[in-house]
Amino acid sequence: MVLGCSTVRLGTGSRTGITVYSLLLAQRTLAGWGGRFQLRFQAPAWSKVHTEQNQTLVPQRSWFQHDGHQHGVQFYSADKFLIEELSRYVNHALHAGDAAVVVATEEHRESLIRQLSAQGVEIATAIEQGRFLALDAAQMLATFMIEGWPDQQRFNGVVGGVIEKAVAATDRGANPRVAIYGEMVALLWEQGKVEAAIRLEQLWNDLARSKSFSLFCGYPISSFGHERDADLLMKVCGEHSAVVPAEGYTGLVNEDDRRRTVVQLQQKAKALETEVAEHKRLRQELELRVQSRTAELQSNIPGVPKEYGLRASVFVDAGSVFGYGGPTTFPGSAQSLQVAGKSIVRSSVGAGLTWASPFGALTVNYAVPLSKAAYDVVQPLSFTAGGF
Repeated sequence: MVLGCSTVRLGTGSRTGITVYSLLLAQRTLAGWGGRFQLRFQAPAWSKVHTEQNQTLVPQRSWFQHDGHQHGVQFYSADKFLIEELSRYVNHALHAGDAAVVVATEEHRESLIRQLSAQGVEIATAIEQGRFLALDAAQMLATFMIEGWPDQQRFNGVVGGVIEKAVAATDRGANPRVAIYGEMVALLWEQGKVEAAIRLEQLWNDLARSKSFSLFCGYPISSFGHERDADLLMKVCGEHSAVVPAEGYTGLVNEDDRRRTVVQLQQKAKALETEVAEHKRLRQELELRVQSRTAELQSNIPGVPKEYGLRASVFVDAGSVFGYGGPTTFPGSAQSLQVAGKSIVRSSVGAGLTWASPFGALTVNYAVPLSKAAYDVVQPLSFTAGGF
């Protein structure tokens, strides 16, 4: 049995060089058992084809449901889901005679090749033809990063060269197409180089003005697990023309289920906002109480003449390093230090003796910790000079 299949290029809208893949089977003829019959497909979508001998299911492809988009982003929770989506993306491109370029971690590249092989893709042939390029994301980054920042000229030279090589390997003639998947931005994000990652997204967009390709970037949704990441997430989405949510949402095929999920997410977001506001209120209240109770109780020592200049004091101290965003290690110190447990409140109680000497106030304090982390270094005795 022979099944006719073709791919088409749809309108690009306001962007140029945008490729949308689909399967079109319009009045294709199937021949078998001495008879002929017609199949007509009304919509450009992946479909299920049934015959008396076999049953083939081509899964729905979320990365190709965004008509007219060239630069998309896929958020994901599990690597398994990412590899399944990526394998469909690459599989479709290779079967269409296009080229596929994957710039990813070693683990993801190996998982992808295993998945493609399991799907029956002759990956060795595609590699030999130059239509499948699997490149290491970290090594690729190193070719155009200068002092932690992506250099546009180097990026255009290196990445543009890879695209040109892939284009030359396609059998599309005057209509070559390249499908790219990249994780370089995710690596930069993981390294804390957020602004560099966003700049790299912008370089991809700039390159798309002179090169024709479709691109999807992958970000683990766990990279945006804090309240402070909300604005950064919107920046990432703003650099993409297609945003695909993580598998918890895309796995829902029923529109009613999706609406329920959206409502549930809205409720969770509102609950989180309420909890954050309450946390801030309690923190401010705690800080005010700490300030009021940290005031020292100073008095002259009974039986000691005032002219001796001696004062005794008792005190309660409490505090933390809420919102600290500086370095967390200080290797240059005599002892390697680490800032941890930034949300834990430390407190102590103690007593001190101050002498108003001719050279200024000299104070000796002795304190006992009331609350601390197990790894905190305790310094019960302290000596200060100056102030009174």
